[in-house]
Amino acid sequence: SGDDWVARVTHDTGREASLWTNGLLARMPREIDHAVLAAGREETGTWLLMRDVSDELLPPDRRLTREESRRLLETFAAMHRRFAGERIGGACSLEDRIMIAAPATVAGEAEGVDYLPKMLTVGWEVFAEAVPEDVSTAVFGAMEDPKPLARELARCTATLIHNDLRGANLGLLSDRTIVIDWGMAGTGPCELDFAWYLFVNGWRIDATREQLVDDFRDVAADLCDPRALELAWLGQLCWHAPCSRTSSSRRATRNGSGRGRSSRGGWSGCAGRWSCCELEGCGLAHRQRPGPKEEGRVARPSFDL
Repeated sequence: SGDDWVARVTHDTGREASLWTNGLLARMPREIDHAVLAAGREETGTWLLMRDVSDELLPPDRRLTREESRRLLETFAAMHRRFAGERIGGACSLEDRIMIAAPATVAGEAEGVDYLPKMLTVGWEVFAEAVPEDVSTAVFGAMEDPKPLARELARCTATLIHNDLRGANLGLLSDRTIVIDWGMAGTGPCELDFAWYLFVNGWRIDATREQLVDDFRDVAADLCDPRALELAWLGQLCWHAPCSRTSSSRRATRNGSGRGRSSRGGWSGCAGRWSCCELEGCGLAHRQRPGPKEEGRVARPSFDL
């Protein structure tokens, strides 16, 4: 723990091992296979013993049917329901989650060995040029002072959230779902896990954004909070906006590569529709006039997260 930029930013001192030693992983619903066999803490840090499940994880280009995606969402909902109302000690805080990829954060990590902060630094510059001003104002404002957005999210129903439900951490088997890499696990509304899942995996699912949102609302049922879902869109843009195909395409076009292209499923479109939440009384009041409903697939991020 603490040896990479995400661990440093999220104040991870052995979070994944703590989930084991505190009994949280043992309480997972039967649908989830976390693959952890043992964990512990020593003077030099923490250790984790896992089964080798590398051959069972989703391959990078594996597409999912809508039915397979729904099964994943049902698995996540079972976890969220199991831990609903609980606040997990040592979990990644909402403020840290908002600030993981913030310009101030990645600027401080850009000289390190990790490649992603370097790419995010450029991505934020292009994002600011690519989206409407009210969208960029909402996103950058949330990162300049994460407390108001974190406070609003904290008012929603809390549960254990994984915070990194990308395909590389998931394996869809006939009798269970493998979910690994709990190092960013946090406490917050389940909508944050869904927003992450959709932004990172939506491109590989044979369904529209609207269909996937409907599926989430259906399986989350009583846990689904429309207010939390609006807040989650804004919170997720604080992480994935600079990873967008819109950003990479604008940069490619500007550099003369001729490969830039616009997409109805691009992130600027997502930003325009999804970050228009009104945070009343917390200094982030932004509301866009609704546009015509537009169905489309989610674009693949410009690089692997």
